[in-house]
Amino acid sequence: MIRSGKAPNLVLVQHKVTVPGPLNDIVMWVEFGQVWMSIQPNRGREVFKGDELQSVVSHTLRGDFLELEGVDETMRVVFNDTHDYGPHGIRADSLVFDILAVMPNLDGRDDVMIQANLNPLRYGDLDPNVPQ
Repeated sequence: MIRSGKAPNLVLVQHKVTVPGPLNDIVMWVEFGQVWMSIQPNRGREVFKGDELQSVVSHTLRGDFLELEGVDETMRVVFNDTHDYGPHGIRADSLVFDILAVMPNLDGRDDVMIQANLNPLRYGDLDPNVPQ
């Protein structure tokens, strides 16, 4: 299903859940919801992390206020072009956006704007039990 207009991308929003494990707590990413959003890159830069030069691309994501109510900076957004986030698994080549900030929407009528960095690793390259 493809939706045209100002929010053409179906994305998966995930939040962290911590459960007690035998030695340490286990952190897992679970579905918060699937919502339609627009995704626009707005700047790129290079930073040093651990003596290694990495590219960082920040994006502006916009979506409906009612669908994004409760989304915060502890969550992440997963996107792939087929919009496939079904029970059989998420595509390994899906993009992952780490949410930096959720802009407040005081009147509840406008779109919510989210600032996020594109994770340099694809979904299939991330360890599912390690918070990113």
